[in-house]
Amino acid sequence: MITEPPHSEAIEQPDTDVEALIREARRRARRRRARAVLALIMVLSLVVVGVALTRAPQHSGSATEAPQPSSVLGVPSVALKQPTALAVSGSGVLYIVDPTRDQILRRLPDGRFAVVAGNGHAGFSGDGGPATHAALRLTGASDIAVGHHGTVYFTDTGNNVVRSVRPDGRIETIAGNGHHVSPNVNAPYLAGSRPALSAELQDPSSVAFGPGGKLYIAAQDVIALSRDGSISYFAGPTRPGFSQQSRLIDGTPVDITFDRAGDMFAASFPWLMERTATGRIVFLGDGFRSGGSSGSGSGILASSPNGTVFEGYGNADGIINMLVHPTTVPNGTVMSTRGLKRVISPKLLNRVLGTRGNIQNGFGPSGLAVAANGTIYTDTDRGYWSSRSALVEITPRGNVHTLWTSH
Repeated sequence: MITEPPHSEAIEQPDTDVEALIREARRRARRRRARAVLALIMVLSLVVVGVALTRAPQHSGSATEAPQPSSVLGVPSVALKQPTALAVSGSGVLYIVDPTRDQILRRLPDGRFAVVAGNGHAGFSGDGGPATHAALRLTGASDIAVGHHGTVYFTDTGNNVVRSVRPDGRIETIAGNGHHVSPNVNAPYLAGSRPALSAELQDPSSVAFGPGGKLYIAAQDVIALSRDGSISYFAGPTRPGFSQQSRLIDGTPVDITFDRAGDMFAASFPWLMERTATGRIVFLGDGFRSGGSSGSGSGILASSPNGTVFEGYGNADGIINMLVHPTTVPNGTVMSTRGLKRVISPKLLNRVLGTRGNIQNGFGPSGLAVAANGTIYTDTDRGYWSSRSALVEITPRGNVHTLWTSH
């Protein structure tokens, strides 16, 4: 009978323990090697990043200099020549009509100006293509507005049309057939509604958003452009059967805007009038004129995004008021200051322009726009009252900042 040696388990156990210890030692060695390799990779990565940062170009300038926004990099800029009509988008971008350049510009965050529409040559072309390749025929009466989604609308006054620039940069004509109405001859009254592109517009001079989200166009009459591409009469002098007093304007409305209640305010040199949301016409005063280049232009109007109406007028002393509760006056009476709130002292605007010899230059507003944060933008054109042009912003606290002046 074969028997196992006594204590055989006690004899074999030490060999098993040694093998287990060897295997554990090998596992630990592999872990150490893996950690060492990982650490080496991390060190090499840091070295590469450090070398890249060392070789990166360094920017000169003071410690407070703001970096150039990435959205501005590579955008070609142009020189502003003659700012007239102004508009501000919901995001705070300032748009400018420059009739001397026959271009629509926008102000970049770094203070330069870039082209939104117009190739710089007077004419009519470009529908369906890039707006910067299109030919425009802008005048000092051309106006501009910006929609909620960033589409820019403007009156291409010299071509008797209204055009738009979509956010993708494409331009198209949205109202007017481009036919030129003979001077001193009224454009046909718009009975009912018709396709906007078939209508004859006479010197379209203003665009503004109003009731129903429609775009309203001042072009002898005030007409409403619906989203379906049709236009209809809203107010103005050509409607048959109306007495002279009940017509909106004894002439051509050159600037319009709307308040939060849907009332329309209209300027027609030298009057300021109001059409209430119920259709009643009220006279707000004579003497609503502004400086511009000759001192004989109409006053200007603008609304803030919350529907507060502002007016700008004056020749040698530019006045900007908020229309809180404008006072109705009899026909032919000079405007009343009751119900108006002065925004800025004329002297502060005049200081922007300096003097011409011993005579203080006068700031006669020719453009006006109000941003959502309450900042007001206005400009003036050199001419009879001033030897310089300027574009300024007025903060909600009443501080005046010069954005641009001519030499």
